[in-house]
Amino acid sequence: MSLFPGYAIDDVSKSVLWADCMVRSDLAIGLIANENDYTSNLTSTIRRQINSKNRSYLKATSLVLKPRFERKLGCDASIILSNTKEFKVCLFEAKLLRLSQYQDSWDYVQRKTGQSHFSGQVQRQLSVSNIFAVWEMFYCDYPFGKQPNWMNSNTSSCVWHSEAYSKVQGRTNSTRWTDMELEDLLTDAAAKYSTQID
Repeated sequence: MSLFPGYAIDDVSKSVLWADCMVRSDLAIGLIANENDYTSNLTSTIRRQINSKNRSYLKATSLVLKPRFERKLGCDASIILSNTKEFKVCLFEAKLLRLSQYQDSWDYVQRKTGQSHFSGQVQRQLSVSNIFAVWEMFYCDYPFGKQPNWMNSNTSSCVWHSEAYSKVQGRTNSTRWTDMELEDLLTDAAAKYSTQID
């Protein structure tokens, strides 16, 4: 049995969709300073969108993780959904790609490990991916309608941790991720999962 009935999942889906659209709109007009600012605005807006519906069967808590938890888990933020008796913890790693300005610049090789920073984050997420819902979230800095065709048109593009981990297992992680690898990741995931929310 699911933690939430279908109508609660619909509430969550629509709340997250509109929250991400609103924050992406702010990014497009220059009101979002950086990745952390986007993540903070997004988690706050998701929480407000869900809780303002005042549903007895659904409450949300969301926050940006403190640095030590971020480093340990390889994730930037958490959303906790509750039905008053049980809860589901969701974690995500966010990337503000800046594809409209730069090429292949959203990842880097860490000096300490000699490994891709993003690959290391995805590998650290493995320790909690069986317990929590974990995904990667790629923020789009293009104006609406101007993004590459392999990115979502109105929101960020997301993939489940398992999809990203599968790609990490098949690549040379001593190099940083390229935009082409990201395109492959998002295209492969989009072919498996519907992204349409009515």
